[in-house]
Amino acid sequence: MDPAPSCSPIEFAHRGLPFTHPENTIEGFVAALAKGVDGIEFDVQLAADGVPVVIHDDNLKRTHGLEDRVSDLDSGRLGELEVPSLAEVIGLLQDRTRILLEMKGEDLALSQTVARMCADCENVWLLSFCFPLLAAATKIAPARPLVLNLDMPLEAVPEEQRDFVQVLSVDRRLLLKDQVQRVQAEGKEVWAFTCNTQEEKETVRALGVNAFFTDNPQ
Repeated sequence: MDPAPSCSPIEFAHRGLPFTHPENTIEGFVAALAKGVDGIEFDVQLAADGVPVVIHDDNLKRTHGLEDRVSDLDSGRLGELEVPSLAEVIGLLQDRTRILLEMKGEDLALSQTVARMCADCENVWLLSFCFPLLAAATKIAPARPLVLNLDMPLEAVPEEQRDFVQVLSVDRRLLLKDQVQRVQAEGKEVWAFTCNTQEEKETVRALGVNAFFTDNPQ
């Protein structure tokens, strides 16, 4: 992995194409593929029956207007509500673009289930804000690259966590160019989230990040 980007950073589609399609849906992922994006990020958690499903929030209020929690509904019912399973999404995206799979929450059962499903999927990257989920996943799927999501500056990341992963993905508002360069000099990549305006995209490009997430890929 190059310690620093050699050209413009890669744009990843964040939750599909939510500027024009419902987030984390098959419809949105198909639209993102049609734009030729280099990677699609989506969120995964467990349904009541232990099946990994693709949805960001732990409840359905914002996306569906329902009070139910994701963990209280089985995958069949969620499928009726057009919440896709992880298996469906991998089947759609596999070998077509980079799959950026964010594991939500802190449930190690999720990490273990996801790792078993994705162990042999060469284009899957595992993301999480929760370092123990990444540590658990790599025991089952050691070939899968790990991305630690951060809501803290790069300099605040514990050394053992920074050394463990291949990528640090950071809130764009917390990035400083010298910190980006230091991490890249260690052989890591630095990604930024979430950049939707042209000004935000130009800012992270100037910082030298390797990639960034956007709801509006060009």
